[in-house]
Amino acid sequence: MIDVLTSYNANQVYQDQARDDLGVTVNFSLSADQYRDMPLPFIIAAPVYQEKRVVDMQYIYVNQAYAEIMGQSREKLLGNRMSNFVKHKLAFWIKVICGASDGEIRQGTFHSRTGHWYEYITAKSSVPETRSLVMINIDEQKRSQHK
Repeated sequence: MIDVLTSYNANQVYQDQARDDLGVTVNFSLSADQYRDMPLPFIIAAPVYQEKRVVDMQYIYVNQAYAEIMGQSREKLLGNRMSNFVKHKLAFWIKVICGASDGEIRQGTFHSRTGHWYEYITAKSSVPETRSLVMINIDEQKRSQHK
């Protein structure tokens, strides 16, 4: 799974053209997207720095499954800061996504505000200076454990 996600074709999400105020490319093609319909929520995010410290994340790529669990459209998420949509656990996600050293793969479990359990895996992305995150719903596994 990680090999597939980290070998993602960067040309589909990263084009060295227009840049926004964060200095990260936000000129995307949503039509040429081989992962749009992947059932697992998946993002590529870039750190936003303030005085050499990561203070936020910017969505560089978002698939449809992630947009749905966030209750937003892909177009609304792309290029925006994570802090605009993730209020209560922003520090947690910054630590999870950016806390790993280059080449390190991190994984863990979390319980969302909507009552779902997810396992997450994060790794360096094929897009320069970014990280990828995939989430797997484990509600059934948690229910089995409680029984």
